[in-house]
Amino acid sequence: MAYAKRTDANQAEIVKTLREAGADVYDLSKVGKGIPDLLVTFNGETILMEVKRDAKAKFTADQLKFIAKWKGGPLSRVDSPESALRVIGLIAKKDYNH
Repeated sequence: MAYAKRTDANQAEIVKTLREAGADVYDLSKVGKGIPDLLVTFNGETILMEVKRDAKAKFTADQLKFIAKWKGGPLSRVDSPESALRVIGLIAKKDYNH
């Protein structure tokens, strides 16, 4: 089945910030089928990140199915460079005001 997959406008900035912080970032956004947008490796950990345009953006039905079945490592929703840095541990949760 064909689909129109677009990346959220903030994804490029999130990827840039993660890479500048020393993370390896792989763009999975074209895969579709509910697979999260980014595969991030940092300090020996692999994290999947779903990029959303803002805190109000909802998951698609396919994303919810993937999340429900996911048995791997961390899978996080991010909507800003700061939230991505918090996920990889470079910003403490108490220091993050979003």
